[in-house]
Amino acid sequence: MAVPLGRNHPPPEVLLQQGAQNRWMPDPDTLELPEANDLYPVVCKFMRKLNVRASPGFDCIAAPSIKYAEKEVPAVNGHGVEKMNVLAPYFARFFALMMEKAQIPEMWKAAKVTPLHRRGPVLDPNCYCMLAVSGTMYRLHVNVMSAIYLIDIDSIADRVKGALTGTPNFLVTHMLFADDLCLMSNDPNNMQTMLNKLRACAQRKSLTVNTHKSEVMCFNSHTSNLPPLL
Repeated sequence: MAVPLGRNHPPPEVLLQQGAQNRWMPDPDTLELPEANDLYPVVCKFMRKLNVRASPGFDCIAAPSIKYAEKEVPAVNGHGVEKMNVLAPYFARFFALMMEKAQIPEMWKAAKVTPLHRRGPVLDPNCYCMLAVSGTMYRLHVNVMSAIYLIDIDSIADRVKGALTGTPNFLVTHMLFADDLCLMSNDPNNMQTMLNKLRACAQRKSLTVNTHKSEVMCFNSHTSNLPPLL
């Protein structure tokens, strides 16, 4: 569910209370939070899948330092030994605490954004897409949460009744707004047109563009012909 945020809107708690009084929305589904013991095997699974060559992002935590933090312990079946990640129990407790507090570290909300050339002339901005590289811990956390709550996310795009989750009778039915958005143009007037359309769309949806988290990037330009900051 998306609620309008910004300086001119009341906090989400007030909006939800007003909505319940006006009967414009159904009561929210109750969701039981998983315990650390439930998260532990999922954390172990995605720790083993970490790409050791991936960029660490702003958290500066390299994937190998997590993936290979292992020690040998007696095997569960009693035959030989097996490897156990010594960080997994702590990460599972950390993720469970974040869900209980409904908070994530502020650093996880930042990502490195870099232009990625797709095809065509390398000097044409339209031939690039923007790649956001999140931190290692954030990527691990997202994979764990998705594995627990979203089993079939494609069913939302296919207009099925909702994506299955790990909780019985709990479906995710709406994912309307993406957090990351990039507008690219090699013409200032065209860029302004796109910004106007974005503003109009946000107003129709009662959303606010967070200008404090927005960045302007100019490349392949001389100082004398830089477009004005919009």
